[in-house]
Amino acid sequence: MPINRCLYIVRHAKSSWDLEGVADIDRPLKLKGIRDAYEIARRIKIDRAVPERLVSSPANRALHTAIIFLRVFEM
Repeated sequence: MPINRCLYIVRHAKSSWDLEGVADIDRPLKLKGIRDAYEIARRIKIDRAVPERLVSSPANRALHTAIIFLRVFEM
């Protein structure tokens, strides 16, 4: 029997450009980005599309988005 696999690619949530002098890798999420990440993660969970593993960029905004997804997915 063939194994069906899906790859989901999710971009980080909306990041903030409000802080001057912050390196791109260190930019945080905006409050709207945090809210949106929780909403999208909930929708994915409702659709029963929770992944087996999650991989993230080391950028602050990407890691924060990944942590939100992990919390919602209860991983």
